[in-house]
Amino acid sequence: MRLIQKILLLCFIFSGPAFAQKTAKRRPANAAAPAASASAAATATTKPARPARPPAPNQLQMRIGPSIWQENIKVSNGTSKGNMETQSQGLLGSFAYLIPSSNRAWLQHYSADFGFGAIKGKGRSAAVPDELKGQLWLVGGFTPGLIYRTSPISAVGLLMPFSYRMIKYELKGGSSFNPDNDSSFSVGATGAYINQMSKNNYLYLSVTYHVLWAATAWNISWQYKLF
Repeated sequence: MRLIQKILLLCFIFSGPAFAQKTAKRRPANAAAPAASASAAATATTKPARPARPPAPNQLQMRIGPSIWQENIKVSNGTSKGNMETQSQGLLGSFAYLIPSSNRAWLQHYSADFGFGAIKGKGRSAAVPDELKGQLWLVGGFTPGLIYRTSPISAVGLLMPFSYRMIKYELKGGSSFNPDNDSSFSVGATGAYINQMSKNNYLYLSVTYHVLWAATAWNISWQYKLF
C-alpha cells in the first residue's frame, strides 16, 4: 500500500511542472492571435494618401527665326494701276506667355511680336514697270491663341496674329510710283507645330495667312523657355 502511495506521489511531482509549462506555452500563443489579427486588419484598411498633383506653372518663352512670304501689292504709276509681285524675307521674334489649363493638355497663348526685313518686287504689267530692291520693312503685333499638347514633347497651335507693318520705300526723285500698302494693318490665322528638343529648347514651325495682305508667311524659329 505504501509502495502504491509513493508511486502516485512521484507521478504527481513530475507531471506538475510539465503541465505548467504546457499551459504557459499555450497562453501567449492564444493571447497574441487577436493582436496579430487586429494589426493585419488595420494594415489592410489603411492606404497611403495619394499626393495632390501640383498645378502646372505659367511659362514665358522667347523665339526668333527667319520668315519668308510672297504678296501682291496694289501700286500705281501716274494714272496706271496694277499689282506688283513682291517677296519679303526677314527675321521674326516673339515673347510668348503660356497659361496651362487644369488638365495640362491645353495652353492659352499670348505673344508680343516684332520683326524686320527687306522686300523686293517687280510690276506685273507694262503699265507698272517699276521694281523694288531691298526696301526695309518693320512689323509688330500681338498674337492670342490656343496650343494643344499632342505628347509630352510636341504640340500644335491655332493662333490669330494682329500685325502692323511699315515699309520704307526709297523712290527716285520725280517718280510717280505709289504703293497703296506702304504701311498697313492685317489680321491672320496661324497653324503652328512645336517640338521640344531639350529641357528648355524647342523647334517652332508655323505658316500664317495674312487676310488683308493676301500673303502666306512661312516661319521656322528656335524657341527658348525663360521660366
